Amino acid sequence: MHKILRGLATAAATALGVAAFQPAFAQASTASAKPAFPTLTLADAKSHGQRALDLLGNRLPDVAAFYGRTPEQFRALLLADRMMKLDRRGRLFVEDELIAPPPAALAGAAPGGVIDGTLAPLDQTFLLHSKPGSKRTIYLNFKGAVLNNTAWNTGSTITALPYDTDGVPYSFSTTELQAIQYIWQRVAEDYAAFDGWQDDPLTRIWNVWGYIDGRDGAQAVRLALESGITGFERFIIANSDTVMRAPSAELADRYLPDVPRTREIVGRETLLSIEKARRLLGYEPAHNHYGRP
Repeated sequence: MHKILRGLATAAATALGVAAFQPAFAQASTASAKPAFPTLTLADAKSHGQRALDLLGNRLPDVAAFYGRTPEQFRALLLADRMMKLDRRGRLFVEDELIAPPPAALAGAAPGGVIDGTLAPLDQTFLLHSKPGSKRTIYLNFKGAVLNNTAWNTGSTITALPYDTDGVPYSFSTTELQAIQYIWQRVAEDYAAFDGWQDDPLTRIWNVWGYIDGRDGAQAVRLALESGITGFERFIIANSDTVMRAPSAELADRYLPDVPRTREIVGRETLLSIEKARRLLGYEPAHNHYGRP
């Protein structure tokens, strides 16, 4: 089964460190000292949930400390997210099982919806659209392409091969078409939530309504690698707007009244400071969900 691995720190805003990745929720120029990762050899090549906790045993506090968590927080993380896995060395990684139907289907979602696990006719696979008429779209390319002058390559050409699990490229079997539809449903599920948050801002207050588009996250990684910065720097990487349609100042007034402000909040701008990334890396998000903040 093909799976996609994603970085631990990309849930809403990516914390990008030159030469290392660290979770970060406050802007800082210097990272605090970090404990060494313990030497481990777990019995399973891949484990999750209670099994992972059992394998860690009394080394749980050491591993949790390396990831900046208390043992209780790390335990809760492993138990709550089935995609959080440990490798044989005890290192944490995230594994998205995109071939299977999305969890909503398994939970008995209403039939006929975008994410209920129901497949469209296979000849419609490459015509799927979660919200026809939307002014901004994310295009999922499974057919392959030749890429020039993108956020991933400048001055060189990348030949992106088509999605292929059976060793026969440039044609799509029934199994591959079904897998593509499930992957599309997963992505559609993520972005469908943007509408749902408008009626209940508290569901996203945990990261002050921030998010990161994968293309802008890739831009930040490229800029960091090309920056020539030595040593360690920590950045918050986010899009320059929020997931909400309401002005950010109104959200702050209502839900964060006791947080002091150092300047005026303009429009729908992000409340996560990306100024350091702009200043040192030249980072500028280009793929805000709603356009200009």
